[in-house]
Amino acid sequence: MGILQQEFFTFSQAAQITPGRPHKNTITRWADRGIGGVRLESWRCGGKRVTSVEALERFILARSGESKLASPDGCTPSHAAAEAALDQLGVK
Repeated sequence: MGILQQEFFTFSQAAQITPGRPHKNTITRWADRGIGGVRLESWRCGGKRVTSVEALERFILARSGESKLASPDGCTPSHAAAEAALDQLGVK
């Protein structure tokens, strides 16, 4: 999904919709420093930092050790696309 197709939320709004309702400073910390090498995606828009439901979902899934984005064989969509491109070029 492209960045402009996502619905953006300020960190305060994101805190309201996140399970457990963490403080907005926690959302900021997740975006700035991350946890265990996983950072929450965020963007600066109109002078404010924003994130999206999709970014929150990716962050939560990554932190919980699950990934809906992976296919049954364990490949992410981008990995599968790269494999297909290499196959078309005849690279094995």
